[in-house]
Amino acid sequence: MFDLDRWQEIWVTLTRNKTRSVMTGFVIFWGIFILVVMAGSGKALENGIMEGIKGFSTNSCFFWTNSTSEPFKGFRKGRFWNMKNSDIEIIRSKIPQIKYITPMVFGGNSPNNTVYKDKAGAYFVKGFYPVYDKIDHQQLLYGRFINEIDIREKRKVAVIGRKIYEDLFQKGISPIGEMLKVNGMYFTVVGVINPITVININGPMAESVILPETTMQQAYNYGEDVHLLAITAQDNYKISEIEEQIKNELKKQHNIAPNDAQAVNSVNLEKQFTMFSYLFLGIYFLTWVVASGTLFSGVLGVSNIMMVTVKERTKEIGIRRAIGAKPRTIITQVMSETLLLTLFAGILGLCVGVGILVLVDLFSYIIIVWIFLFVVLIIALYLFGNFIIKQIKSIKSEMDILHMLNVFRIPINTTLFYQLIKLISLITIFLVSITYSVIRVVSYIITASKVDSEEHVFFSHPQISFQMAIWALIILLISGLIAGFIPAWRALQIKAIDAIREE
Repeated sequence: MFDLDRWQEIWVTLTRNKTRSVMTGFVIFWGIFILVVMAGSGKALENGIMEGIKGFSTNSCFFWTNSTSEPFKGFRKGRFWNMKNSDIEIIRSKIPQIKYITPMVFGGNSPNNTVYKDKAGAYFVKGFYPVYDKIDHQQLLYGRFINEIDIREKRKVAVIGRKIYEDLFQKGISPIGEMLKVNGMYFTVVGVINPITVININGPMAESVILPETTMQQAYNYGEDVHLLAITAQDNYKISEIEEQIKNELKKQHNIAPNDAQAVNSVNLEKQFTMFSYLFLGIYFLTWVVASGTLFSGVLGVSNIMMVTVKERTKEIGIRRAIGAKPRTIITQVMSETLLLTLFAGILGLCVGVGILVLVDLFSYIIIVWIFLFVVLIIALYLFGNFIIKQIKSIKSEMDILHMLNVFRIPINTTLFYQLIKLISLITIFLVSITYSVIRVVSYIITASKVDSEEHVFFSHPQISFQMAIWALIILLISGLIAGFIPAWRALQIKAIDAIREE
């Protein structure tokens, strides 16, 4: 198996026609490369979405009101209504499967509705219960979140988002205890939060002023009205199982027809995340389908090329058979050539694909695209330079050189001219590389500070699992065996007499 002479012979055979071998291997390379990049990109999409909802209770549902679509108990169709604080305890007592429940009220974000000293801005105003932090967990930068005492005593305290802190307060100085004017009323800052998730309810949390729900109702004359109800089910229940029960209870409390499908609306996050799971499964399946199709095309290409190679080597194989070569030797030779070409191209595609994913993870994917284009440019310049050099090598006389260049008749040393062209090509590639690198580095430095931290929210840490890499290598091995079987069988049918006739 590891006979050096055999492997040297295989290498000579594959390099006899370099262009054909490279183009044949490229299809295998491309199939594995596409598999790795697509699988890694799908995983990055999954990671990005999962990181975006990290800290958010996915077994939750949000309810809000709408006008009625059915008349009921003397109330006309089209009646507007609001949920009340009293609904919370009623729903909690009648539906024990509920883990967390919190009412939410919202204020406007009119121009400069939030003022601190001589600075002002337009931000979202929200009223919550403390338990909301259990549903949508926030990172505390300073102070604390709303607590039960704030709710019970209707304290005039506020928790502000990170963006508000950065806009209105001095960086690095704690704003705890400072007075903030919100929609004309003063509140004491007790905390600064930084959202963990990208999910936002009526505005990003980083740009929101959070007040105790009872304080906000009293301060802005909302009465007992609740704008939104957030509910999380117990761990051993799905929110979908109690969603309709909650709606029916709200309809019952507010004299709404049981068959009114418009009066109570909801967003079920459990269903949304289940849909995402099916999406990721579809992407995974699509990745394998596309890559398998490309690999199958590569297998056919390798098999056809090896058939041509066997045809070209009819005399050689016939002579081998005539001097006593065993069938196993012929099959092993052809199969080894196919396997070497397939595995080399496939492993190269796997390494390049993983390398691209690593670079994308380390740097911006836009920069990686530019690097890829740059590499293509270098390869194009190299191939063009080689083409020119080959043309020069093919020149037979000084007259041919003069005819090509259309210059004056002066003696020219062909070897010196060849070295000069090669030197010019290398200098050109070097100058293009340096120029491009300087431009990209300067551009990156200038724009780096402007890149938002949420640039990769939905594309994070592209990677493939170790199991997928192993499966890719197994597929490569099987592909090589399949691609080499038919040419090997064809080679086995060649007899010495056929080789003589071929001559």
